[in-house]
This record gives sequence, structure tokens and C-alpha cells, in this order.
Amino acid sequence: SGGRHLRDSEQVEPPSVGLAHTLARYEFELGRLKTGTPARIDGTTINWDILTPQPSEIPATPFSHLLQFNDEQPTMVGQGQIITCHQTSTNEETHQLVMKYEHTLPIYDGMDGSGNGPRYCPSIYKKVQRFPDRNGHNCFLEPEGLTTDIVYPNGMSGPYPEEIQLKI
Repeated sequence: SGGRHLRDSEQVEPPSVGLAHTLARYEFELGRLKTGTPARIDGTTINWDILTPQPSEIPATPFSHLLQFNDEQPTMVGQGQIITCHQTSTNEETHQLVMKYEHTLPIYDGMDGSGNGPRYCPSIYKKVQRFPDRNGHNCFLEPEGLTTDIVYPNGMSGPYPEEIQLKI
């Protein structure tokens, strides 16, 4: 990894060490995947008024097939507790920082290497590198829950070291 992520995952989402130990006991092959998960943002530092709202869908499409088959809404939606995400985008200053610090990226992202990922989700570096003529790339700010100020910046993945993440 290029560095520690700014998310204090122990408080938000505990590590899956126990799961790995259980899988190893049953002789499953273990490995690591590249993720480049973006650093989370403190939502109290965001000026939400200048961003484009992306409201939740109502009726919501449930993840549970049981709810779908019964034509039910998830409990939180039924109670009117929904989250609105917001859209923003990168700019030329962001792109300059992304390229300036290319040398800090792990080999699988920054230097024509390859790594195994769980899905195709290009890093902000790959977006800027592949589309140099674009002035911006979409970023969706997604609050992580109803009772937290932590925000996930969807579209900003990249395994930069902490000090670079702060600049970007």
C-alpha cells in the first residue's frame, strides 16, 4: 500500500482478522487484494450547499430479495430515514497533485504494474492518466450512516500516503 488511509477503521469497521483465521483453518487459500479505498472525509468540513444533491430513490430497491418479493421497503426508508448523497468533481489543481505524486503509488497502480482487485474501479490516478483532456471527474460524497459524520468520496480511490491524501 502507498500508506495508511485516513479512516480509523477500528472505530468504523473492525478488521476481518478472525474471518481470515477461520478460512485458513479450513485450508482456504488466503491473499491480499489491492483496493485503494479512499480516505474518508469529515462531513462537518464539507460545504454541502454548493454541491449537487443526489437524493435516495423512493421507493427504494431493497438489497434483500425477501423484501422485493413481498413488495416491502427497508425499515429505515419506511421510517423516512434516508440519506442524500451529493455530487462534486475534481479540478485541474486536483489533477496536478495526482500526477505530481505518482511516484508515491505502489507499483500496481502507478508504474504500469498490475494487481488483483475485487472489481474494476479505476483510481483517481488512472482516470487522470487515461483522460488528460478532461477538466474533472465525478465524485459522489456518500455519508456512511445516519449517526456519523464520516463521508465516503466515491470516485476518489487511490493508495496515496496520508500526507498526499490530505493535499488531494
